[in-house]
Order: sequence, then C-alpha cells, then structure tokens
Amino acid sequence: MDRYIKANLENWNDRVVIHLEDSGEIYDVDEFLAGASTLQSIELDGVGDVTGKSLLHLMCHFGLDTLSWARRGAAVTGVDISDQAIAVARKLARQAAIDATFVCSDVHEVPRVITQQFDVVFASYGVLCWLPSVDALLAVAARMLKPGGQFFLADVHPFVDILEYEATSGQLEIQEQYFHRSEPLKVIEKHSYTGSERIIGHPVSYQWFHPLSNIVNACITSGIQIRSLREFPYLVFNRYPELMEKRGDRWVFRDESIEIPMLFAIEGIKEVEADNDTGDAGLEQTTASGS
Repeated sequence: MDRYIKANLENWNDRVVIHLEDSGEIYDVDEFLAGASTLQSIELDGVGDVTGKSLLHLMCHFGLDTLSWARRGAAVTGVDISDQAIAVARKLARQAAIDATFVCSDVHEVPRVITQQFDVVFASYGVLCWLPSVDALLAVAARMLKPGGQFFLADVHPFVDILEYEATSGQLEIQEQYFHRSEPLKVIEKHSYTGSERIIGHPVSYQWFHPLSNIVNACITSGIQIRSLREFPYLVFNRYPELMEKRGDRWVFRDESIEIPMLFAIEGIKEVEADNDTGDAGLEQTTASGS
C-alpha cells in the first residue's frame, strides 16, 4: 500500500471512535437511529428520487448518508477503505433494520471487488482531498455506472482550500497555491473536526489539492456527461470562526456581504456510447502509479 494511503487509513481508523461520540451536527448517531436523515439539500435536490434505484456510495465513512439514501428507497452499497468504519456501518444497518451492503476497499480497487453496475454513483463532502488523482475516482465512477446512470459529487470548493483563518489578524488569508501543487500536503492534527478533545492516535495524514478545472476535465475524459455544475456561497459545516449558522444546513459569513464559492456540486450521466475500456485504462494507469 502506498505510504500516504496507509497513513490516511490509520488516521481514519482512529477517527471512527471519535466521530461515533459526536452528538453535534456532523455525526449524531442517536438522532439518525431515531429516524433522522443526514442528507443535505444540495444532494437531495441534485440526485433526486432514488426509489427503486441501485446506489453506490464511494468513500462512505460509517455509512450514515448511505443508510439515509436507503431510507429514501435506494438499494445501497457503501464503500470505504477503513475497516473500522465499515464494521460500524454494518452494525448501524442492523440497528436501524436497513438492508444495505458495505464493502471495505480502497476506492481504486472497487471495480475488482464489486461486479455489478449501479443506477447512481454518489460521493460527498471531504472526499477529493484524500485522493492523489481525481481521474482515478472518476474512472471508477464511470466503470461502476450503468450506461445512462447518474453520477453526483458534492465537495468543498477548491477555492476554500487555499484559505486559512489567521488568528492574529482575524482574517482569512491565502495560504496555499491554487495551481501547481502536485505533492501532497502533510497534515498533523491532534483532534478531529467534530470538536472532540479525544486525541487521534495517528495524527499524520496526507491530502491533495485539485483545481475545479481538473475535476470537470476528469468527468469529461471518464465518459461522464456533465448536466450541471453548481457553486454555493456556504458550507454545510462550521469551518471558520467567521461563519454563522443561517439555516440547519448552511454556514455563511457573519458579514453576509462576503460571498465566495465554498461548495460545489456536479451532476452528470454516463454516456451510453462511452467506451468502458477508457475508464479501465485510466484506472490501471492511476493505480499503478499510486502503488
């Protein structure tokens, strides 16, 4: 296993227990088990009705969104590299009496461990930064979609990822380059983003940056025809001290005159005439270079 991916796996395995303890707005397991959905308006509007459809959720963590799609009528399969997360996802499915399949796999290996194709392939919020290549994810998505099937991705806008809050000035400042960042960023975090004081045992992770043009072009080359690209001036979680909760699923700047792109969503379909060999070739090339 690539040393970067191995470090990220250890990091995310440590986060599972921490996230299970969260009773806030990100992972409220008790609220979910009581019947609440964890899906946001962005993905509900973008994906639409899933009744009777098969849905593959890539990089699903411990499956709250996956199971929320099942409650809306989809036949769901969730995939994540973390064995700890998948074990929890399976337990939650049993507790909630929801029929769901969860598979532990590196996202690059999904076409080798899951043979069926799906009506919908879905991924959301904080997935792209963990991948060295967006082309790899889109190659997998295209390979796993039925011809005419729907792809949906929502994530933090790359513009946000070049900004950091500077405590001394109390301002957001540009900290990273938007272009020409081929090497992963080494991140050391003692605590996870839920606000828990519990220490992450493996605090080192590696993250990659992908400009929006790379993401769009990866869709095009994979054979996924983009039907919509939307950008949003809010987040679905609290990332900066300057943000305030405007609605249950929107965090905006306290100074509401500030509007920058903070989220994006892409919805598309797999071209019926697309050559599957293109997607497989892209997968093989990326996997070989990343191992």
